[in-house]
Amino acid sequence: MYPRVSLEEFAEKIGDVTAYKAVWLALMDFVKPLGIDALSYYHKPPAGAADFSDKYFEATGFDETLAKEHRRQHTLFSTPFTSNFNPLLEPIFWSDVAEKLLWTPEQIEHLEAFYRPCPANGIVVPVYGPNSRNGCVVMRFKDCEAQFSRENIFKAHFASNQCHLQFCKIMASNADNNVVLTEREREVLTWVARGKSNAVIAEIVGISHHTVNGYLRRVYLKTQTSDRTTAALRAVGDGLIDF
Repeated sequence: MYPRVSLEEFAEKIGDVTAYKAVWLALMDFVKPLGIDALSYYHKPPAGAADFSDKYFEATGFDETLAKEHRRQHTLFSTPFTSNFNPLLEPIFWSDVAEKLLWTPEQIEHLEAFYRPCPANGIVVPVYGPNSRNGCVVMRFKDCEAQFSRENIFKAHFASNQCHLQFCKIMASNADNNVVLTEREREVLTWVARGKSNAVIAEIVGISHHTVNGYLRRVYLKTQTSDRTTAALRAVGDGLIDF
């Protein structure tokens, strides 16, 4: 789709993509000239978000039967590359994963089942988005002996993050989430998220305890939650408050 284009051109053109899978096909076209022959993408929704229980995994270039089985078995809580215990700040090579990431036995099995059968090396590229919507792109080198230059790592990292941001943008535009909180509801809920009791919130905001309860009841209805903790998590996860 975008072979051999500059980073600036790619960033501009990826903004016109409106389908989830097309985002990663576009990235595949961009990185192929860099020596990449397969890639996968994981997205981990933030805690409390409306889609927190969903799972996002895309793969292109891998054996389709293997990818389909991997997608079926993949679960949010065993995603190796996006674990909160394994924060990545920059791309790393597959060969360095065992040394730099602390994985559970289940996560190691996940790696072996999908990636290790491939006889080539690759890189793991962290990507970050709005409201802690983070993810990871895993790329496989076509030639396991290839020397992936610092320049190519930069290009792959930049392009991956642009695609992740576009993926998040498409998700936001397609989300069935029309929650709109008033300024006072956001204020009350922000103090809830910061651990304040209703009585303390009433004193801070300058309203009665009963009025705080009334605001929270309206928040529960809007966010389809039933308690203050879940409502606060939902608001933080979906970016409804400035926490």
